[in-house]
Amino acid sequence: MQTDKVYKCEIINIVELTPLEKLFHIKILDPVEKESFFFRPGQFVMLEVPGFGEFPISISSSAGNKEFIELCIRKAGRGIGAVEVPRGILYHDFKIDKKGKILKANCIIPTTQNNANIHYDLKELIEQQVKRKKSDKDIIRLSEMLVRAYDPCISCSVH
Repeated sequence: MQTDKVYKCEIINIVELTPLEKLFHIKILDPVEKESFFFRPGQFVMLEVPGFGEFPISISSSAGNKEFIELCIRKAGRGIGAVEVPRGILYHDFKIDKKGKILKANCIIPTTQNNANIHYDLKELIEQQVKRKKSDKDIIRLSEMLVRAYDPCISCSVH
């Protein structure tokens, strides 16, 4: 099995084992990829659910089963995801208890990653413009231009 291969899949069945655990039957959609998919006992896959993140999950099914892959998933735990967005990398990190309640959420957005540089550059710009005896109106206009040059993303910033 290729370690960097992405397989498009669909959930074909969900079996509730306990209130906290479910067994997912996952089918690889491409017939050629499905036939060539191979794993060893104890191996895991990185399961990505768009909008929720990426999780390492141990494969529960027999290596000889070519119809579907079984993944046993518990509700409690931690999920971390990162995605490249137009202004940088957007990170999400959630810790969830056994009842499904989010205990901790940490979102690191691209605008936040650039925030210190924006402040530093604004300070430098304003100091330079004051020395040049620029008007308040000109300093505000130049400051707005500088911030826009970093292209802050309002939709990410309000997470």
